[in-house]
Amino acid sequence: LANLIKMVKNGTLERVNPIKEEITKETTNNTKFEPVEIVCKIPALFRDAPISSSNSILEIPTGTKVYAIAKENNYWKFNYNGKLGFAAEAFFEKNATKSITSSSFSSTEIKDNLELGYSNYYAKDYPNAIKYFSLAYNQNKDSKILYYRALSKGQIDDTYGALSDYDKLIEIANSGKKVEELATIYNNKAYQLVKLKRYGEALTFVYKALDLDKTLAYIWDTKGEILYNLDYYEQSINAMNEAINIKEDSNSYFFRGLSNIKLNKKEVGCRDLSKAGELGKSEAYTEIKKYCK
Repeated sequence: LANLIKMVKNGTLERVNPIKEEITKETTNNTKFEPVEIVCKIPALFRDAPISSSNSILEIPTGTKVYAIAKENNYWKFNYNGKLGFAAEAFFEKNATKSITSSSFSSTEIKDNLELGYSNYYAKDYPNAIKYFSLAYNQNKDSKILYYRALSKGQIDDTYGALSDYDKLIEIANSGKKVEELATIYNNKAYQLVKLKRYGEALTFVYKALDLDKTLAYIWDTKGEILYNLDYYEQSINAMNEAINIKEDSNSYFFRGLSNIKLNKKEVGCRDLSKAGELGKSEAYTEIKKYCK
């Protein structure tokens, strides 16, 4: 995990198209929590879970100020001495004299939330990844955090939430600030629009993505899928040829196969569907039963 996080931060992790991975996990509703400064009024036990029977980590002295990043049952959640844990609400009072800004958070707090976001993302626990990326982004307006939150939302079909984050990233880029993975951001926005069947609008963003980078197979793949849904079968085949020449993918073979079948090239199309099935596209076998008898 530490190596994965390091690769993400250094930009050396191979880019993939995570948006098209099939995820069945349902999202949960996480109420947004505004961080608040609290002060320990009576010595409190700092625990590893929000229950009185959990293991205590440290004792917090009277007068200690910390920033609560969440509240669970009757426990505050915060970082203390480099550890993330909980303490009972009854032992603290809110400090109303100090406003909370991003500069109020220690680098340790930001780092902890960011690492929790990445670890949950790679564990495919996307609701929790969104939760911690949101906390980290509230503390540090880094576009890369917003990017990974958008990816996480896309994975659990929070389509409008993902679109909102991609729009923010594009707005940041249009303001002149550097935004990494901009071609992928345009591509992923296009694919969220595909989910909503807004194919014409999606195609506009795919062209923007290709203007920035023509070497990414998944952008050509997105273009091919859109063109198939717009009934431009020859153009879809051409786009999927580009995608497959860069990197073979089940989705590219799937839509190239369907496009060939629509053009009455049954044998070629059925071979592509078979290849899509070999690469893990289960829907290919449904189409084979329909068209390839």
